Amino acid sequence: MVKDKLPEIWRKNFLNFIRYRHLSRALTTIGINKGDLNEWAKIMTEIAIATCKSLSWSIAAEGHVCDILPISSHKYLDLDIMAFDHTSRSDWKYPIAIIELESSQRDYDVAYSFWKLMSVRSYFRVLYCYRPRKSKGVELIHELEQEVWRALDLEDRLITKGIILVVVGGYERIATIPHTFFQWWVLNKDTGWFEPMPEEDVNLLGMKYLHRKT
Repeated sequence: MVKDKLPEIWRKNFLNFIRYRHLSRALTTIGINKGDLNEWAKIMTEIAIATCKSLSWSIAAEGHVCDILPISSHKYLDLDIMAFDHTSRSDWKYPIAIIELESSQRDYDVAYSFWKLMSVRSYFRVLYCYRPRKSKGVELIHELEQEVWRALDLEDRLITKGIILVVVGGYERIATIPHTFFQWWVLNKDTGWFEPMPEEDVNLLGMKYLHRKT
C-alpha cells in the first residue's frame, strides 16, 4: 500500500463498507428522525474500525482490545480509535493511524478533538465531525485552520509529519449517505490550508480490501 494514497484508499473503503453492509438506511433513519446519537456514534465507529481492519491494521477501540503493545487496552491516550501496523517489530511502536469521531456541534469540542490528534505522533490522522449545512462545514474547516493549525508555532507545524484528514458530514444531505453527505478535506502542510479531496467514483474500489477478514 502506498502511504501517500491513504486518504483515497480510506475514503473508498469507508464508503463502501457503509454501502455493502447496508448501513446507509440505519444512519439515514437516525439522522432524519434525530434519533439516538449514541447509536449513530456506535455505527460510525464500527465502520471506521472495519476500514482499519481492511488495511490489515491492529486496532484499539471501545469493545476491541489491542494486544500489540506490552500493555493491552481497548483505548490508548483517550483516542477513539488507534491503529497499529502489526508488521513493525518494535514493542512500543507509534500508531500508524489515530481517529476521533466528534458528534458535538460546538466548535470548541471539534477543535479539541483536532488538537488531540495533533498532539499524538502518527502517520495518518482522521477526524469525523458534523455540521447542519455544507457552508457551515466549510466555516468549520477554516476555523480549524486558523485557530488550531496556524496557531501552532512554525517549528511545531514543521515537525508534524504524516497526513491529516478531516471529514465533515452535512445533515442537510442526510438522505444522500454515503455519497455527498461527507466532505473530505486533507491538510496541505506547505500552505497551511485544507484542500478538498477530488471527487471520484467510489465504485472503482479494488475489492481485495473488502474481501479481507474483518
